[in-house]
Amino acid sequence: MMNFLPSVFLGVALFLGVVFGAQTEAWSWGPALLALSGALLASGLLKNDWRRGRFLPIALISAIGYIILRAGFSPVLDAARSDAMLALALLGCAWVVSSSGEEQGHLKSIYLVLSLTALANIFVALVQVAHPEFLWPYESKPASAPTGFFGHYNYFSNFVGGVGLLCLARALFGPDARVFKLLYAATFLGALILIPVSGSRGGSLAFGVGAFVLVASAGVLSWRKKSRGAVVFLLALPIMVLAVVFGGWLVMGKALDSRGQAMDARSFSAMADNGRLEWIKLATKVAKSDPMVGGGSRAFSWRRNHAWQLEELGRGVENESFVHNELAQTVTDYGLVGAVLVLAAVGGMLWKSLLQLFLGLGEPERLGGHDAIASGVLAAGSFMLLQSNVSFVFHLLPSTMVLGVVFGLAMLLPAAKPEASTRSRFLPAGLMFVLAASLGWFGLRATMTLVSVWPVLYASDPGNRGDSSVSMIQLEKAAKWWPGYRVQEEIARLCRMSSSNPNVSVGERNAWNSRAVEAYQEASAAHPFHPGLQVNLGNALSDLGSAPEAESALAKAIELQGGLEGGFRARLCLAQHLYQTWQRRWQEDRRAGEALHEFLRARELLDESDVQSQWAYEDSKMLRKSLDAVIDFLEGAQVTPVAPSSD
Repeated sequence: MMNFLPSVFLGVALFLGVVFGAQTEAWSWGPALLALSGALLASGLLKNDWRRGRFLPIALISAIGYIILRAGFSPVLDAARSDAMLALALLGCAWVVSSSGEEQGHLKSIYLVLSLTALANIFVALVQVAHPEFLWPYESKPASAPTGFFGHYNYFSNFVGGVGLLCLARALFGPDARVFKLLYAATFLGALILIPVSGSRGGSLAFGVGAFVLVASAGVLSWRKKSRGAVVFLLALPIMVLAVVFGGWLVMGKALDSRGQAMDARSFSAMADNGRLEWIKLATKVAKSDPMVGGGSRAFSWRRNHAWQLEELGRGVENESFVHNELAQTVTDYGLVGAVLVLAAVGGMLWKSLLQLFLGLGEPERLGGHDAIASGVLAAGSFMLLQSNVSFVFHLLPSTMVLGVVFGLAMLLPAAKPEASTRSRFLPAGLMFVLAASLGWFGLRATMTLVSVWPVLYASDPGNRGDSSVSMIQLEKAAKWWPGYRVQEEIARLCRMSSSNPNVSVGERNAWNSRAVEAYQEASAAHPFHPGLQVNLGNALSDLGSAPEAESALAKAIELQGGLEGGFRARLCLAQHLYQTWQRRWQEDRRAGEALHEFLRARELLDESDVQSQWAYEDSKMLRKSLDAVIDFLEGAQVTPVAPSSD
């Protein structure tokens, strides 16, 4: 029974990670990390075999250790905490899986929990095909495609595709009973059907490559075993290559058609839509500022602002925090040192699997299990890593956990030259408890935060959210568990929404705006590089009538946003603030010359904003019309613009 405890806890962690943690908000990962901490503690009951090779675990631990160390020196707590949690989760999953050694019961249960978790998600996605409105447990998601518990098709496809390929390899080569092989085959079939249905072009093409790698692995195994299937495989190889290319073309055409795009000779350039090529260009420019160690966790999200040059990259619209290419993201955030360490771990994982396929290492009675692991690691690893070149799938917990499982499975493969030591711990027991304690600590704080924010942010019934004062109490509880800018940003957003309620009095409106200012100031202190926080702070100050402070905040936002006026609209907001402030002063104090000076300044800001924005927003058109009218009136009255005196 003890042999199954780690896999049971791991299964719970995977399920909770998919149900609650399939998003980038790190507090949603809390329940899964708590369960993973339990899996680690249970894995301490199992022995580990050092004879399986030390390079891969050392390479993985080195990469994870460097990422956590570099995150500790990152300037934004929320970003550093999120990356550290993901890194610890990956290492934790690898540890739990690799702790099984030769315990086949534990290993079989690992595949079983993977399959059941993926099938549960596939089942929900199938329900959504017929009933797109079905959502659980969250109230909404950003994409309408059938993606199960996931909010986006890329995250969905990476998870179910990775698990599906692992399971198919186990079904083909593993020493399992027929009923389990049928279950694993069903997992792969569900992924095969639903990944294209979800509309994920990158996922569909990468899944085709992963399936091809699995077929190629079968060919290698046939060759190694001197089977007649090797000849059949060699003859069929060109046909399979053409099938993958043609199938990918059909899937891409269907996906483009569903998005209203034409399929022509330039269609493959559409794979770089949503600015993917622009983001990679940006990442290259950002990485040059700190090429060796990077700018720290999620540094791309703010350093890209100043790297965006209008004449080179055009008008920026997307306020995207990620590169959509995990290797490029690693270079920008953790430098060449981090990228080399990550590539060394990935290379070790793939190399060890290739050795198993070609050499057939290990005891003969366990050869089928080892071959299933090696082929599954190569297929699933190729698929997941390839898709990570077009999406930030490893900045969410579920795919990160599956990647950790893939690493753990690779560690189970026999080494070409076994070490002298026969039985030992995979890592010192003390390190295992530190890892479990770290995951438990993060998991507890994240879970308590999720419980606190749930009625405010995620309740399926809006009536359960309560009034603003009750929601404020919940968010303030969350802020104690989750220091940083994100909860403060939600507090400020709630205050601003409450202040816009037409039924509140002037005093209540000012009180809500004052609390919003406090929250935005705290959030800005925790994330001093975020232009959006300064924009919102300036707008709240403007509504309070604190003109100099509002102008200072909006000027700071213009500085922080760099070339991304289209993403943050700081110039537009400052122009709007100047117009409203001096319209009031002109009417109340008759300061016509000063008002004209500031109106002209506002129009100049509006001109700059429209030049840098992808399109003219309605508020920009209305503001320009109002500015033109008042400027024409004052200039027609022979008013001379005068710089405002200090108030």
